[in-house]
Amino acid sequence: MRITKRQLKKIIKEERSKLCERGSLGAVGPSDSEPWVRYVIYPEDYISTAEEMLTPEELQTIGQQKLETLAIDLADELAYKLADSQEGFGSSDRTYEFQGYLEQLGFKTGFPNRSLEVIREGTMRVTRRQLQRIIKEEKRRVLNEYGGSHGQVSWYEDDIKEVLFNVEGYGEGLSQDTVWDLANDGDTDPEIIEDIQAAVEDWEDYMYSS
Repeated sequence: MRITKRQLKKIIKEERSKLCERGSLGAVGPSDSEPWVRYVIYPEDYISTAEEMLTPEELQTIGQQKLETLAIDLADELAYKLADSQEGFGSSDRTYEFQGYLEQLGFKTGFPNRSLEVIREGTMRVTRRQLQRIIKEEKRRVLNEYGGSHGQVSWYEDDIKEVLFNVEGYGEGLSQDTVWDLANDGDTDPEIIEDIQAAVEDWEDYMYSS
């Protein structure tokens, strides 16, 4: 028997509703038959962690059903475990829970940069979050070495020593002519215009001093 993703989500939702009605996980009050237990980490939290740290291809290989089933099992297990103990639960415990989830999905994990990461061997695969961090760090390095910034406008030199500007809300990698057009446009934010003028002057000072 094969079921669609929509059918699976409906089944999970119905089962969770039954648990809540019995005063089980996620309930908001006591039950006549058993004490209610609150989720410490919701299944959705496990799933969103996987979606952030794994590539689309890896997620497709695992399948949504396995992601959701394991997430619910771990959320249930953790909720009951802490309900029966006096143990505290901090941010590091939360991280280790997500680590266990990823490893049960079949991925090797570690903390090479003091944060939880998926360790991949052979061909390097980069997740969207890792790529965004790499781009951000590289931009910061370029600006520190070859550029400067004023308010919402920053400038830097590319590989052929041509100056380019990043203007928040207007674009990145803009030429000097383009930013001057922005500065002379009556619809441009006055603060942006001032930042453009300061950034261009800063670049000119840099050119004359180098």
